[in-house]
Amino acid sequence: MAQRQSRSGAAATSDSECARAPNRLELESASTFDFNRHFGAVPRPSDRYIQSPGNWSVARLSENVVDNDEFVRTCVFKWSFNVKPDIVLQTPSGQLLSIEAKWDSGEGSYPSSEREKKIFLQRKLNYVSQTEVQRYLVNDLLGFDGTLIFLARRGDLVTSLGRTVTWAETLQALDLDEAAEFIRRWSAQEIEVGRQFSHGGCRSGHDERTGASSPMSWLRATHTWRRRAPREA
Repeated sequence: MAQRQSRSGAAATSDSECARAPNRLELESASTFDFNRHFGAVPRPSDRYIQSPGNWSVARLSENVVDNDEFVRTCVFKWSFNVKPDIVLQTPSGQLLSIEAKWDSGEGSYPSSEREKKIFLQRKLNYVSQTEVQRYLVNDLLGFDGTLIFLARRGDLVTSLGRTVTWAETLQALDLDEAAEFIRRWSAQEIEVGRQFSHGGCRSGHDERTGASSPMSWLRATHTWRRRAPREA
């Protein structure tokens, strides 16, 4: 399909090219309505505008796309319009670092709804990892030289990216001298928890004194303790 011009004037790759649909020629000549209908645009196909792939329906795609490889590629293309990396950093050289930040939870996967999962099971297809969709978005669709990192509290979480970078490792690399006191105290706590995790001596995600399991809950618990202290004295 011929490239469409984006509002910025740069050439934007068409939907069917990114999905690499084998019926490309047929889609090139299709009306706007038939194009949207082929990809299962919801709530209903428009006859005026090409609708965002983020609005494509996996269920309707499954009806129209028979080939499994094409179906998965098209789904990944659709999901890439909705996936949102938590932190994205770009260097002056153009390299990009995409960070998926978690606390205690593991890596997510697509599809996410039970109905769509059932479709994948019926077609005997594996789910696609969250970071694999992000990798496609960063490196293939946007064309960046991207590196993806999975950030979590524990380093033994299994992800499609391999080794997990821990919060403790990240906090140790930060200069916190001018940070607020509660940030310095929480960071010191997490660095210690990270050491215990690495030695297999900690399985709890909570601080014993405050019961906190995240920066904000630690802050709330600390402020509650500070407010109550004078009354209990």
